[in-house]
Amino acid sequence: MDDKKNVTITFSMFAPHLDYRHVILTAQHHESLVYPVKVDADVLRKRSMFDAMATTTMLFGEAQPKPKGEASSDVELIKIVGIVLHSDSVVSAALSLIAKSTDVLEGKVNFSKQEPSAIAGPGTDKCDDPSK
Repeated sequence: MDDKKNVTITFSMFAPHLDYRHVILTAQHHESLVYPVKVDADVLRKRSMFDAMATTTMLFGEAQPKPKGEASSDVELIKIVGIVLHSDSVVSAALSLIAKSTDVLEGKVNFSKQEPSAIAGPGTDKCDDPSK
């Protein structure tokens, strides 16, 4: 995709009491067409045994499947986003941010000097502006 004509949407979890955000996924599509949309997320980049089998199948001349994370309809996009949001890594990050935020609100811990990765792992950024 030509980046000059693309729209990019980033979906993040933001924990205001920790001043951190965790990027869950990004979606990119052409400015004049919603589909196809390409969704990028950590869980979609991991290779599974199924991916390896699909690659082997492609070597024998069968049709090449659509790239992982690409949606051509609302139904496909909802399915991809559901896979990302229900992934172990996203659920773990959400639970971690909730627990850490609760600790801060209850005055049990001060996370102002913690590194982002100590809060919710990779993909977490310090964020001074919640609109980012």
